[in-house]
Amino acid sequence: MAEQNTTLEEKVDGLVTTVGDLSQTVDGLVTTVGDLSQTVDGLVTTVGDLAVSMDELARMIKGGFDAVDKRFDAVEKDVGQLKTDVSGLKTDVGYLKSQMVTKEYLDKKLGDLWGDVIVLFRKEDKRVSGIVSVLEEKAVFSSADVQQLDKLRPLVVID
Repeated sequence: MAEQNTTLEEKVDGLVTTVGDLSQTVDGLVTTVGDLSQTVDGLVTTVGDLAVSMDELARMIKGGFDAVDKRFDAVEKDVGQLKTDVSGLKTDVGYLKSQMVTKEYLDKKLGDLWGDVIVLFRKEDKRVSGIVSVLEEKAVFSSADVQQLDKLRPLVVID
């Protein structure tokens, strides 16, 4: 080791300490007192015109994350409400599907109903025709009256 009046230097496994210019280096960690700056593996904090302490920076970052967390909580709550609403809609749609009348089913029912109505019309038409015949025989209706009444029949006569 070499000793000088202005510089005292000592090396121990990557550790360098220099007393002359008041600097110290330890595996990438540099502290310089002369210009009041500190470097730790690429991170620089400068004390001078633009100085931000690590605590202030941590508080600002935490504030930003807290604001984002609040928004995510609100979004999560809204998504939960949407899931509940969609579940209710699925239940309602399932009920409607089970109770809904299909076209085929409706067509069959309407056809059956129309057939029943036609049968009732035919029975009534036979009754009216029988009454008209009896009244014609008793000379209450003339043959012109019978022809006029035949024109008013609701259904076509099938013989």
